[in-house]
Amino acid sequence: MRKRKKTNPLLIGLVLLMVSVGSFLIGARFVEHRVEGSQTRENARLYVESPEGVVPAKIASGIPEEDLIFLRNFRGKLIPEIPKSTHDLREQLKKQLAKDFQRDKHIILTRFPKLTERETLAMYLLLRVHGSMPVYAVLPVIPPQLEKLLLSPEGNCSGHSVRLMMAMDVFGFSTAMLPIFTPSLPGHIVVDVHDPVEGTGYILDSNTNMFIYQHDLSESMMTYLLTLDLEGRQQIFNKANDKIIELPLHFRFVDPGEHALSRTLFTADYLNEKIVAYRKIKWIETFTTEMSKLVAWWKETKSLFAPRTLAELQQAYALNGLAKFAPVHGVATQAHWLAAGLEYEPLIATQTE
Repeated sequence: MRKRKKTNPLLIGLVLLMVSVGSFLIGARFVEHRVEGSQTRENARLYVESPEGVVPAKIASGIPEEDLIFLRNFRGKLIPEIPKSTHDLREQLKKQLAKDFQRDKHIILTRFPKLTERETLAMYLLLRVHGSMPVYAVLPVIPPQLEKLLLSPEGNCSGHSVRLMMAMDVFGFSTAMLPIFTPSLPGHIVVDVHDPVEGTGYILDSNTNMFIYQHDLSESMMTYLLTLDLEGRQQIFNKANDKIIELPLHFRFVDPGEHALSRTLFTADYLNEKIVAYRKIKWIETFTTEMSKLVAWWKETKSLFAPRTLAELQQAYALNGLAKFAPVHGVATQAHWLAAGLEYEPLIATQTE
């Protein structure tokens, strides 16, 4: 006989924090610079303290100028403000994003001319959500307020995922939050997507600008991957697949919050050095050789981190802002839960004893 115990939303948020930053917190201490011996700063070998300990200082990691210009096109709030009547929110959000998409889609098609209209829209929404949240912030909880969910300039992977799901929902994409914990991605959250209009599945990440898609699917991409063996997944996730797209990425601002008082979290330079260079290979490993570990983690966390739609997230984590948003579409997450051997109870975030 199992005993169900309700989990405090604050506790859930704190665990979400640990998950979302898990891949970067390694041996952290206070930030400092150090000069060897009596050398002057001009000719000394300088060090900084990073999440990996004291390391030689490096010039800030940069990206090509054309990539920075590309990213600038997608910055700014998704809508100027939350309307007084939230009944009008979905319509206003769709109207604004659709207008902006028609104006800017040529920027995407110049680089990716083979994308269909809906694929271009999906990429546009990812880039716009990325550009709407320029500050990577270590937050203790997913904020429940509608204004913060949709308009806050700061957040981490969980906040990115919720906002991307909201933007895609108004255009008829079905989505689910996909928590990840594998050796390659030890703490991350992305979005599982199905587009019923074109029959395309996606796995999207507006935090690190990864865009993966597959044609001719009647279900979400993760739902499809769960039906494949290792060889089948490796046929999709390989370095030569042009449907695994690393979009331009450059972290500009990081806000560690109160954690800056007790440990060294990541800086923008650290994120640009570690994530930009290795994200593709880490994604390939996660969804091929490490897939069984990911699914096992869902089971080990006793439904706390199993995939959920926006409506399921609202119920499970008391995100009142999502109730006001009134999501319509969602991936059928039962397949994800069954793959992990979990009893299907997505509206309750519980731990089993």
